[in-house]
Amino acid sequence: MTRRNRSDHLTINRAKSKNWVLNFRVPESHQMQHPFVGRAVYQQSTKTSDYNEACRFRDEFFREHGLFGFSDEVSSSDVYWKTFSGNDQVGNEERELLQEVVEDTVGFGDKLPEPYASRIAGDLNRQESLGNPLATIQHDYPLHLETLHAEYLAYRSDDFAPKTISRSHRAVRTFHEFLHSDSVDLWVMTKTLVFKYVRYLENSGLHETTIRGYLTSLNQVFDYAQRLGYVTDERLNPFKGQKVRSVKSDEKPRVAIPLQHAQGLFLSAPNDELRLLIAVGHYSGIRLSEAFNMTIEYIDDQMVLRIADGGGKTHAATRQIPAHVHLQELICASSLYDNIDHAISWSTPNSDSLGKQFGRYKQKYFDQHKTDHKKYVFHSFRHAFSTYLVNKFGELKASELTGHDRSTASATELGRTYYSGLELAQKREMVDHIPRLQVSPE
Repeated sequence: MTRRNRSDHLTINRAKSKNWVLNFRVPESHQMQHPFVGRAVYQQSTKTSDYNEACRFRDEFFREHGLFGFSDEVSSSDVYWKTFSGNDQVGNEERELLQEVVEDTVGFGDKLPEPYASRIAGDLNRQESLGNPLATIQHDYPLHLETLHAEYLAYRSDDFAPKTISRSHRAVRTFHEFLHSDSVDLWVMTKTLVFKYVRYLENSGLHETTIRGYLTSLNQVFDYAQRLGYVTDERLNPFKGQKVRSVKSDEKPRVAIPLQHAQGLFLSAPNDELRLLIAVGHYSGIRLSEAFNMTIEYIDDQMVLRIADGGGKTHAATRQIPAHVHLQELICASSLYDNIDHAISWSTPNSDSLGKQFGRYKQKYFDQHKTDHKKYVFHSFRHAFSTYLVNKFGELKASELTGHDRSTASATELGRTYYSGLELAQKREMVDHIPRLQVSPE
């Protein structure tokens, strides 16, 4: 009996031959290429009666001629879980085709090839779990953390800040480093395993806040898998409720950077990128991640920095900061400024890389001045910026430019209830109060 219109592009007529035949309609993109010229349908014997061998012949043929993207097939594990969860359900027509594959392989004593086995297993287990929600399913395919993580970030791409995405990637990377493996099955994760991971991070010298952030990121991925149906409801999330030891308060405080060192760092910067980054930090007080992702617009011919448009650390993080006249001059003169996209095109791929570049230069600068560099970081510019504004204009007005939430306990009830904010002209007046970085000629 001949099997036609198969999704695997293989047919067989056992009455004529025992071998599988490669059989497919030639795409328009290939109809003028050898060996398909003049042929709407291409057929070629695989010269084997073994279905697995025929599949390998087909895949190699398609890879050689760039057909159907067979070289980019997803893994069997991904096929299984997407089928089981219902993200990629099996329709009635496909179910019939899968049944034909079973008849043509298992029915003739051959092993069911992948990805058909994973597709069928996922469909059967899904049907069983729908028919009996309390059924205990035995999953033979690993549920990869890295696959779920990528899927989760794609799902949250519209409402996650770049800083959150970066932290999430670091959490997965450190978990892989802890297990000495590039592939982790979510089903093997237990409270004990995650506790050992926490101990590993503590012993690596990570701050308590950083560890809690990593646990939050991994908790979100596990919860996402559970909501999709990849993990049953009765499975406890091992990332929840983990205890992290508090860090002793013997760290050196991070303080506002003195104006003399801000001047020195700016004037001694080895390249335009670091010089511009220092100026942005000094004149705007924004975080490093905000500097990396900020955009620029003009209002009444005044350059304005748009900060955290996609969301930030707090609701108040989204704000507009008028550019100091010196900063505007520096941005306009910089080769990094993109006049079309109205943004600074930093040479590094992310804010972490930009921060490391600044850190190396900062350490070298302070070593030359025989000063401890550890208490000064890029955030020190933000401390200085806030101090300048608070001393002159008060905490409430300063929060308009620093992005701090006025609903915190540090704000007065009057400010929380009745303060309506500042006009752009008032913000310009505040920014102009920031000391100029350029040393005036004597």
